[in-house]
Amino acid sequence: MLAVVTGCLLLLGGRAAAECAPWPGEPEPLPSATSDDAVAARWASFRATELAALAARAEPRSRALAHALWRHVGCLEPRWPDLAAALERVAERMGARIEV
Repeated sequence: MLAVVTGCLLLLGGRAAAECAPWPGEPEPLPSATSDDAVAARWASFRATELAALAARAEPRSRALAHALWRHVGCLEPRWPDLAAALERVAERMGARIEV
C-alpha cells in the first residue's frame, strides 16, 4: 500500500496534494469529514484514518512521504487531532521548516 501511495505522490507532485486535490482513485471533488453529505463525510473519515496510519509508518523511512500523507489527512479531516504536531514533527526531522 505504501508503494501505491508513493506512486500517487510522484504522479501528482506536492502542489496538487497541498491544494487538496483528490489522489488517483479518490472521488472528485475530494470529500471532507466536515461535509453535509453523511456518506462522503464517513468516507473521508475512514480515508483519513487509513492515511494517518500510513503516515505514521512512513515517518522513520520517508519524511517527505509522511509529510504529504499528513497534508492529505488534513484535507480529508481538517479537525484531525494533533495534525499540526505531526506536520511539525515531520518537518523538524526533515531538517527544514515546512509551513503547516
